[in-house]
Amino acid sequence: MKRVLIYSTGYHSRLIFRSQKKNYTILGFLDQNKKIEGRKIFNKYKVYHSLKHKNLDYDKILIAGFSDKQIKEIKKINTIDSKKIIKLKKIDIIPKKKILVKREKKLIRLIKSFTKIMKGKYDYIFTHSSLLAILRKDDFSYYSDVDVVVLKDDFNKIYLYLKKNLQNYLVKKYEKKYSKKITISEKRNIYNLDHENIVLDIMALFTNKKKYIFRSFNKKLTTSIPIFHFKNRIYYKYKKINFAIPYKINDYMKLFYKEKWFKKPKNWNL
Repeated sequence: MKRVLIYSTGYHSRLIFRSQKKNYTILGFLDQNKKIEGRKIFNKYKVYHSLKHKNLDYDKILIAGFSDKQIKEIKKINTIDSKKIIKLKKIDIIPKKKILVKREKKLIRLIKSFTKIMKGKYDYIFTHSSLLAILRKDDFSYYSDVDVVVLKDDFNKIYLYLKKNLQNYLVKKYEKKYSKKITISEKRNIYNLDHENIVLDIMALFTNKKKYIFRSFNKKLTTSIPIFHFKNRIYYKYKKINFAIPYKINDYMKLFYKEKWFKKPKNWNL
């Protein structure tokens, strides 16, 4: 079997590992984050800094979840030969149906718990991949996480409130100067062998005059959101849950996914 490295250690990379470990001899993972260099994940697989791939004896690098433009940049930054890259499609790494069904049940329980305790307490809307799942009539388990946004002024109060009321889950917060995030997840190692953990991500909306500013936590993407999308939110029933979603949903989705957001690309990451 080909001896391979897996690029990155995130969601898609974990799916690569679980789906491809019988097809390749996996040597370890490559990641640009120096803080996790040398760490062992999935019990025994070492994380190497991506620039050090040249010092390793391997056949190919498996990669998924990145656009062609991003992969081109990754190859340039890390001086990786294009012939060494195997780009996997979503269909290559998606878990088996029974695993997705199990994960979906857990996600629905988490969403129901979240919406129940937040009702009438704090304002929020579901966003990004959550809306893709709702509007495409997909299962949430097909996406990396469930996405929610709240107002920055409520962020710390919401964190403490969730920490107190969701004790069956792991509630953590992460803060940067211009970005804040709360995660609600299972109390288990994300690098487990059987399935991807359930995660609900809550991002803070910053206020800027007559708009809200959404800043992704790691990707350095900034999007201006007209206030009426949040303030005039509506409720949409899906899977027997009333989801708070943005007003004028089509216009909102175009802010993040442009015109063709509704249709899944053939090799889609969204």
